[in-house]
Amino acid sequence: MFHSKISRFFCYIDKILILPLAFLSFLCFFNNSAHAAQVSLAWDPNTESNLAGYKIYYGTSSRSYGDPICVINQTTCTIENLTEGQTYYFAATAYDTLGNESAYSEELVYTVPVSVFSNTPPTASIDTVTTTSDAPVTIDVLSNDRDADGDALSIKSVSVASHGTTKISGNSVIYTPAANYSGTDSFTYIVMDTHEATATGSVSINVVAVNQPPTAIDKNFNTDQDKPFSGTLSASDPDGDALTYKIVTGGSKGTVTLTNAQTGTFTYSPFEGATGMDQFTFKANDGSLDSNEAKATISITASSGKITIETGDVSIDNNWTYVSFRKVFSDPVVVAKPAGYNDTDPCVERIRNVGPSGFEIRIAEWDYQDGSHAKETVSYLAMEKGSYVLPDGTLCEAGRFNTGNTTSFGRFGFRQTFQMEPVIITSITTENGKNTVTGRMQSIKTTGFGFKLQEQESNTKSHALETVSYIAWEPSAGSLGALHFAVSRTDKVMNSDWNSVVYGQSFEGPPALLADMQTTNGGDTAGLRYSSKNCIQSELKVEEEQSKDSETWHTTETVGIMAFEENPSKQREVVFAVNSGGSEYVDATGITYQADRLFSNGGTYVSTASIGGTPDDPLYQSERYGDFAYAIPVTNGNYLITLKFAEIYWDTADQRSFDVQIEGAEAVTNLDLFSKVGKFTPYDMVFPVSVRDGTLDIRFRTDKDNAKISAILVQTN
Repeated sequence: MFHSKISRFFCYIDKILILPLAFLSFLCFFNNSAHAAQVSLAWDPNTESNLAGYKIYYGTSSRSYGDPICVINQTTCTIENLTEGQTYYFAATAYDTLGNESAYSEELVYTVPVSVFSNTPPTASIDTVTTTSDAPVTIDVLSNDRDADGDALSIKSVSVASHGTTKISGNSVIYTPAANYSGTDSFTYIVMDTHEATATGSVSINVVAVNQPPTAIDKNFNTDQDKPFSGTLSASDPDGDALTYKIVTGGSKGTVTLTNAQTGTFTYSPFEGATGMDQFTFKANDGSLDSNEAKATISITASSGKITIETGDVSIDNNWTYVSFRKVFSDPVVVAKPAGYNDTDPCVERIRNVGPSGFEIRIAEWDYQDGSHAKETVSYLAMEKGSYVLPDGTLCEAGRFNTGNTTSFGRFGFRQTFQMEPVIITSITTENGKNTVTGRMQSIKTTGFGFKLQEQESNTKSHALETVSYIAWEPSAGSLGALHFAVSRTDKVMNSDWNSVVYGQSFEGPPALLADMQTTNGGDTAGLRYSSKNCIQSELKVEEEQSKDSETWHTTETVGIMAFEENPSKQREVVFAVNSGGSEYVDATGITYQADRLFSNGGTYVSTASIGGTPDDPLYQSERYGDFAYAIPVTNGNYLITLKFAEIYWDTADQRSFDVQIEGAEAVTNLDLFSKVGKFTPYDMVFPVSVRDGTLDIRFRTDKDNAKISAILVQTN
């Protein structure tokens, strides 16, 4: 048995010596933190030769201890994490190298006192910073704040500034001045230590003014065709500085002149005949800084009498038929489709030789077919090339481009940006490639569309360069002078079955109907056909050709529709109409042509041969020929003269040529009808004329063989 004992066991508690109860002394030193304490124990060494160490026992009940703390080769021990206010019981033993342990020493009882904690709040100092207008500044508001206890500090909250915004960012505050503000501003913040004690600090900001650039503002203007106007540009300066304006880029459809640089007033003059959207750009300057570049957009509205548009129906087969315009054009764009369904063989429409007086058109069957096709009725639309704004704000455009794309879609842009996706009708208006061809569209946007050529499926994917004409018109319904129109598109519902399509506006009779696929959801070569039309709707279908296989089913496409009708009550008044060399005749439109009269000199000739491309054969089967003239009494004013011709005698070109004078001015020079359109084909020419002497004089002069005329129509203009 191990008889060693601890002579004294000391416990220093708060540096006060507690004497042992028996032969042991126990010294304890206590160190209190905010919420816990520790005790340091010390004792006299044991003198036994085989002493191994000591064990310290403690617990919260007398002689009821937890696991001991072993101490080797020293006479001190520290016990930590004691709870304030708790009573503890301490005892010690000694043990030798053989593991023998002595009895407990006398027990020392001690209650840990409750400490009294005191925290000092932080102190906040005034911060002063400087920044410039519109420039945010990050302020380290805690850099000059202090805490007497050394606690870490943080920002609890920040107030709103009078002339800016505040935002806490870590241990800083980001201050952003209000737009264009300069002057003084301030805000407060609350600083907090780790014990949640707080103090309020203040920040004073000096916002120094700097020159800000002015802002130029986009503006829209409107004018009419051929009508100059004055307007005022707009800009603002945040500093209130006086501004001067300058034009950066001019317009493409007119000229702009800055008449007063200080006020921004300008004059814009459209080019003659220009319509549609134009734009120029400008800047403002405050004496040192330029503004952004802003846009002035001008909408040039075309007068109804100045947009030259003509529509009509023609009866055509596989032979070229010349269609004479009733109106005067300079650079017409012509589209025509779809064909009727008198002949069920798949086909498309082909156009060539478009000029100021008319164009040629025929039905083209696909290359695998016999090429012969019965007569079909096709509507055409002719419009003077250009972009237009109608009086109701609707945008439309007539243009053309060249392409040989057959494998991929080329992208073709409009001359103007539309307000919405337009409906587009396209026609191929040259015949450079020998194979029948049509066109397909996709991805129609306000700025342009995709287009490619399509031959029959069995052909190789190549074709010569062709001219493609298009007319684009925003969906709308209304009237343009005597012309009533309805433009719309279907949903994605049109396929190889017959479908009814409603125009969106009722007409007095069946209108001129134009339709074209606006999508290419089905890749097989296809076109449109119509079977019937009335005043409110038509029957349409997608028609595939069968060169590669007999299958003709086609998936659903979106189709664009344009329908037009001229109001007879608003058409030009007929002043004089004569069937030259023939008898009285009423044409298909109801105009009565009198038997030949008011002429001087010349002879007459009549043929009974059929005239192609017109329902009015008698107007072209008779003629007055030689050197002759007409003197037609009229009221002084403006007139539209239509001269109708057809070569009914010669079988080749270069057999006849002649000139025509109207009111003493050369109107036609070296006209060879056969070289223009061939034999037995109408050829009409239209001329605007002013009469000032009460008589309309028309003279025909021979260059070779005989001059001639088939009919004359005079209308008010």
